[in-house]
Amino acid sequence: MCLLLETKVGVEVIENMLKQKEIVNEQEGEYLTQIHLWLFACNGVTEKAQELINKHNILLSTKQELNYLLKFLNLRKLPDF
Repeated sequence: MCLLLETKVGVEVIENMLKQKEIVNEQEGEYLTQIHLWLFACNGVTEKAQELINKHNILLSTKQELNYLLKFLNLRKLPDF
């Protein structure tokens, strides 16, 4: 179980990520060619959050997907909480 709760990521988290992206772009934009947001959502996302993710082309991975990537890279899998 992630974050000790079995709740899905909501709109507030996505909106916060988008604000952080704006801040990074303001502070470091001249040195960057692109900024990509990538969300790890252990227990998934709400329907409204998914709409924002789609609208802003945010990458989304589940724990299982990240574990596949880690295995491919010969790294240890994520711990179970």
